[in-house]
Amino acid sequence: MQFRQSSGGRTRPAFQALLALSLLIALGAALGFVCARLLQPQPQSATADAAELPLRALPSAVELGRVGPTDCGQVVAILNRSALPVFVRRIVPSCWCVSGTCHPRHIAPGGRANLTVVFHGASFHGEAGDIEKALTLGYTQAGSARAMSLVVPIRGELAPSAPVLVYPNPVSFPPLAAGGSASAEVYFRAGAIRRLPPIPVAIRVVLGAAAAAKPSKNVSTGRKNASTAVRLRVPTGFRPGPFVKWITIDGGTTAPIRICLKGDVVSRTGRSRQMAVTRTRAGEGAAAP
Repeated sequence: MQFRQSSGGRTRPAFQALLALSLLIALGAALGFVCARLLQPQPQSATADAAELPLRALPSAVELGRVGPTDCGQVVAILNRSALPVFVRRIVPSCWCVSGTCHPRHIAPGGRANLTVVFHGASFHGEAGDIEKALTLGYTQAGSARAMSLVVPIRGELAPSAPVLVYPNPVSFPPLAAGGSASAEVYFRAGAIRRLPPIPVAIRVVLGAAAAAKPSKNVSTGRKNASTAVRLRVPTGFRPGPFVKWITIDGGTTAPIRICLKGDVVSRTGRSRQMAVTRTRAGEGAAAP
């Protein structure tokens, strides 16, 4: 009696070989992933990294508290905890409204320097609110080209002292010839008060004369924000030269609101020459590739 081998028996070795190859590939991928994870450098925590840096700020942050729109600041001690000298190469503010000076810039091992931090609140044109700024000290250590940095946060609260915040103030106008006019938009925001006083819907100003505002309408009843148009006219025969003019809006129960207007009155010849130069520059810009 003869027995015939079935087709399933012939395919079993091929299937087993394919399964073994698949298992080897999966095992290799798993080993590669594990090795990559082991070889990858583990990130250090911010606290550990800061503890290893040569410089330390004391206090670590500048707390201004509640301040008005005025210049204020604090002196921070910068300590060199390393055994090598440190040189402060730059001080980078996070905003134009903060600045800092460090003396001395060469800090000996175990020595200290004074970082004077100033918040320029007197020239701060933003809204009142939280102060979240910083100064970054860039420095290097003797015998090393590695650039390191120390961040000193600056925190506080800016409280408006003016009842009404006006911006822009002063208002700058383009050069005007005698008999000419121009308009500018002025914005108002409630500062130390909760609601704005009545703001005229338009303010007409003539150089050399008193300001005239439309008293019949206002754009700020019960609001915290408003804007108005200031229309400036130069009378015929007005002498050329720079001008500064103050206008006043009745603040109701608060102090009057004062707005500064400034610009230049030019002669007709100077105005024509300036317009020609402007058109020439515009043409050159349009013709540039």
